[in-house]
Order: sequence, then structure tokens, then C-alpha cells
Amino acid sequence: FTDALVQFNSALELAPDNPTIINAIERTNRIRGEEVRKLVEKGRDQFSGGNYSDALQTLSDALVLAPDDEKLKDEINTLANRIKIQQYTTQALQLFDLGRYEEALELINQMEEHVKRGDFIMKFIPPLLYSWVYQELGREEEARAYMAKALKVNPKLSLESSKRRPFKDPAHLQR
Repeated sequence: FTDALVQFNSALELAPDNPTIINAIERTNRIRGEEVRKLVEKGRDQFSGGNYSDALQTLSDALVLAPDDEKLKDEINTLANRIKIQQYTTQALQLFDLGRYEEALELINQMEEHVKRGDFIMKFIPPLLYSWVYQELGREEEARAYMAKALKVNPKLSLESSKRRPFKDPAHLQR
């Protein structure tokens, strides 16, 4: 698309009133716009399906076709940030499951920086994870304080419901 538009614009400089060239530019822009919309829709579907890296690649492909689209850039940044938060969450939960609570706390702390830059939906994750870790460490007051923060974002959470963590290895439940 870009090469075609460059060629059309070069031709337009030579014949600025040529309706064939003007129509070709308009048609190429329209087709490019349709392709960008298809890629964005596909990327959103991939993201919804949990295929984060595929979604990021698809949206990046769309950005190649529409490099000045600020909304698309924001969407890509949001997705990249969510992927990073997902990675931190997975790693923190693995450490949590292994009983390596202090290391989990360090990761959660690093994750918070990404959540601050991210969208609202992700903001309950660090306080929820802090709550779980502090609960396991026997620091109930801190656990409750962090759960209160998580509840502000997602009122369906509670310390009691969080005790039923399906990812926790049953062998470690005694901790």
C-alpha cells in the first residue's frame, strides 16, 4: 500500500488534476483502511482468546499500514503492558506456589509499575497478590489492607474466597 501511494503521489505531482490518479489514491487509502480494520479486529479476537503474542504481532502489522494512528499505538501499548503484567503474575504465582513469598513480593512490586501505566481493569492484581502473599506469611493485617485495595477495583473479591486458590499446589496448602 505504501509503495503504491508513493508512486501515485509522484504521478500526482506531474499531473495534479488527473482524476484517475486521484481516484487511485482514494481507493488505495480506502483499501488500506479496510485492511487495518481487519487486522485490528483479528488482533482483538486473538487477545480475547488469550493469544497475546499473536495479538501483538497482528496489531503491529496494522501499525505498519497506519503508522500515524495514535489510537492504534495506544491499543498496542495497552496490550504489551497487559502481556507484561500477565508474565509478572504468572511468575509471582509460581514463586507463591513454591513458598518463595519474599521473591513473589519483589515481582509484585515490579509489576505495580506496569499496572500504574496500564488500564483500570488490571489495577486489582497487585493488591490481590500482595494480600495472598501476606496472608501466607501470617501478616493478616497487611493482607486485609491490600485486599481492601483490591476490593475497591473488584468488589467480588474477599480474603475468604481467595483461600480457594486453584493454582496452589495441594501439597503446599498447609503453609
